[in-house]
Amino acid sequence: MSYDFRDSLASLDEGRRSTPVIATVLVFLVAWGAWLGLGRVSVYVSSTTSRLEVEGAAFPVEPTIAGRVSQSSLRLGQKVRAGEVLVRLESGEQESVLREQLARQAALESEAAALRKQRDAEREGLEGYLQLTKATLGEATAQEQQAAVVAEQARREASRTEGLLRSSYVSEAEYEAAVSEATRHAASSTVLRFSQERRSAELRVGQKDRLASIAALEIQLSRLTGEQQAVEASLPRLRAEVDKRIITAPTDGTIGSVMPLHPGMNLTAGQQLAMLVPERALQIIAYLPAPTALGRVRPGQEARLRLDGFPWTRFGAMEARVAQVAQEAQQGLIRVELSASPDSLRDVALEHGLSGSVEIEVEQLSPFALLFRGFAEALGTTS
Repeated sequence: MSYDFRDSLASLDEGRRSTPVIATVLVFLVAWGAWLGLGRVSVYVSSTTSRLEVEGAAFPVEPTIAGRVSQSSLRLGQKVRAGEVLVRLESGEQESVLREQLARQAALESEAAALRKQRDAEREGLEGYLQLTKATLGEATAQEQQAAVVAEQARREASRTEGLLRSSYVSEAEYEAAVSEATRHAASSTVLRFSQERRSAELRVGQKDRLASIAALEIQLSRLTGEQQAVEASLPRLRAEVDKRIITAPTDGTIGSVMPLHPGMNLTAGQQLAMLVPERALQIIAYLPAPTALGRVRPGQEARLRLDGFPWTRFGAMEARVAQVAQEAQQGLIRVELSASPDSLRDVALEHGLSGSVEIEVEQLSPFALLFRGFAEALGTTS
C-alpha cells in the first residue's frame, strides 16, 4: 500500500510540472493560428531584367552629312553642355566660299554707302540749284520789267516830242534825240528779255542734268542692292553648310559611350559617334514575365530595387514606386517604369545603366491564404 501511495504522489507532481508546458504550447498554437488567419504577408513579383535609366531617351551624337574628321574632343564620361563642340569635320572649301561672300558683302555695302552719300549730295545740290534758279529768274524778270517800263516811258516821251515838233515848240535835234533814246531803251528791254529766256533755258538744262545724275546713281544703287540681297540670301545656306560640319552636344549630359575617332577618319551621315546621357532624374525600367505581371502590377504599387554587384545586406535596396505599366507584352515580357528614390540607397554612386532586380509588392495575404494558394497551385501542377 505504501508503494502505491508514493507512486500516486509522484504522478501528481509530474502532472503539476507538465501543466505550464501544455499551457505554453496551447498559447503558441493559439498565437500561431491567429497569425495564420489574421497576419498579413506581402506577395512580390520579380523582374527578369531591370536597370537604371535617365528619364527620356539618351541622345545619339552623329553627323548629318558625310565628311572627314578634323578635330574630336569626345571622351568617355565627359560632362558636356548644350551647344558644346564635340567633333569638327573638314570644311575648308565651304569656309573659303563663306569668307568670299562675306568679303563681297562688305565691299558691296561700302560701295553702296558711297553711292548713297553721293546721291544725297546731288539731291542737296539740286535743291540749292533750284533755289538759285528761282532767285536768278526772279532777278532777271525784275530787270526785264524795269527795262520795259523805261522803254515805254522813252517811247511816250518821243511821241510827245513829235507833237511838240509839229507845233514848233522843240527843234528837230531835240526830237531826234528823244527818238534815239526811245529806240535805245527798247533795244535794251529786248536784250534783257532774250537774256532771261536764255538763262531760263540754261537753268532747265542744268536741272535736267542733275536729275539725270541722280537717276543714274539710283540705278547703280538698285543694282548694288540686288547684288547685296543675293549675297545675303546665300549666307544662311553657306553658314548651314559649315555648321553641318560642326557636331555639338544637343543637351547637357554625360558621354555614355564613344567611338574612337582620329583626324582624317571618314564618317558617313547618321553614323553614331557617341551616346549622350542627359542630366535628368533616374528611373527604373523593369521587364516582368507577362503571366505574373498582367492584371497584378498597377501604377502606385511599392517596389524595391537590388543592384547587381552591390549586396543588399550591405548597401540596402532602393525604394521605388510603379509609374507606368505597358499594356502589351513584347516577347513574353511586360515593360514597367518605376520612379526611383535614390536617397534610400546607401554609399552607391548611381549612374545610368546600372542593372539589378526589381520586386514589386502586388498584394498582401494572410499566411493561411498564402499556404492554401500554394497547396492549390501544387495540386494543379501535379494534376
